Amino acid sequence: MPIYISLYGLGVDSRFWDEPEIYNPDRFTESNNIPDAYIPFGIGPRMCVGMKVGQLHAKIVLALLLRDYEIWQTKDNESVLDPRSTFTAAGNGIYLHFKEIKKIIQEEWRDGL
Repeated sequence: MPIYISLYGLGVDSRFWDEPEIYNPDRFTESNNIPDAYIPFGIGPRMCVGMKVGQLHAKIVLALLLRDYEIWQTKDNESVLDPRSTFTAAGNGIYLHFKEIKKIIQEEWRDGL
């Protein structure tokens, strides 16, 4: 019999997290003890083999985007998580605003190094 564990459900369970509905990146600082409920890549012998590669790719893409753009989301376009999804997914899409950072500033900064 297959057993499915909702990673989203664990992520918003108040037994494991203070204020689970609020995104707080300080939860993941080295000084905080992360509960066993945080398993975004699985656990045990079937843990995702691409975890480190996936994390590295995400960091590179974010660095490249943040190098050239300011990115923000307005209150009227907040995303709602889809509780039916196996993975963490936005139920109504993700609407982001991008503003290109002026290249002149970047070139002056690079020349100053």
